Amino acid sequence: MIPYKLANADAHRVTVTSTATSLLDLIETAGGVAHGLPDVVNAIDLVVEDGDIRYLQDNTPTATKGMLIKKSSMEFLRNVNLKTFFLISTATDVVVSIAVGISEEGEVSN
Repeated sequence: MIPYKLANADAHRVTVTSTATSLLDLIETAGGVAHGLPDVVNAIDLVVEDGDIRYLQDNTPTATKGMLIKKSSMEFLRNVNLKTFFLISTATDVVVSIAVGISEEGEVSN
C-alpha cells in the first residue's frame, strides 16, 4: 500500500459504534475535518484495539452479520471502495487504528 496522508493524527484512530457507519464518515468525525479522499484511495489497514467489529463493502453490516474482525486483530483490505465500506461494533464502542492508501499492483487483501 502506498500511504495517503490524512489531515491529522486523530483521523487515524476511529471509534466504531453499534450504528453502522461508513469508514469515510468515521475518519472525518475522528479528525474533525472533511477529508474528501480521492477515489484512488482504495486500501485500508485496520487494527482492532478493544473489541470485535464487523464490516461489509457493499451493504450495511449488523452486529451479527458481516465480516468479523476480532479484538487485537489486524486486517489489510485492498481494492476497497471507501464510500461503500461500513463498520459496526458487535457490542460496545470499539477503537480501531487505521491507515489508508492506494493499492499497489498485485497487492491483495489478507
